[in-house]
Amino acid sequence: MTPLRRRMIGLAFFSGLSHREIAAELGMPLGPSRVTCAADSRSCATGSDSKDSTMKTDRREAPDVIDSALADALAAGLQPAELGASQRSSLRDRILERIRDPAPEGTSTLRAREVEWVSLNDLVQVRVLRQDESRGDRTMLVRMLPGGMFDAHAHTQEEECFVIEGEVEIGDHRLRSGDMHVARSGTAHQRVLSRTGALLLVRGEIPP
Repeated sequence: MTPLRRRMIGLAFFSGLSHREIAAELGMPLGPSRVTCAADSRSCATGSDSKDSTMKTDRREAPDVIDSALADALAAGLQPAELGASQRSSLRDRILERIRDPAPEGTSTLRAREVEWVSLNDLVQVRVLRQDESRGDRTMLVRMLPGGMFDAHAHTQEEECFVIEGEVEIGDHRLRSGDMHVARSGTAHQRVLSRTGALLLVRGEIPP
């Protein structure tokens, strides 16, 4: 691949520049013939590159799209991702499931296998079900093994916690299966501990 082709691909793919912006960045008109010439590393210093020809080409308003020659150059520079057998199978199953059973219009469905548990420490795991960046909050499942603990923390937003299974202690305050706990914005929680193990559904702020 020539340096010019690599430059064109970098500007279009990585910098997100339009056809017109690429032409301005390189200081040359990038019509199909120019792109083909550049990609093939052929000299463009011919009569077609004369000052008059360049001025005529520059006066034409370049379309704000990537032409076919540049698209071919981009495609040639991309390497396909190698997926393992299990990844291919999982991807196929997810695509087929969405085709067979699409969510109703205006809604979204998160399938159980689409999100993995993430360990915060040896005794606490979380599974983020939804995250709203505009509001700065998220909904997640929290799995606490016996002895699992969160340090004391403050709330800049309201936090809701529903105990699905087990028990947790917030300081001296105990929550049991089926209990709902709400912490208002501006309040603080003492240490959160589960002696028995617990499964919680929590909606609260996204940590910084």
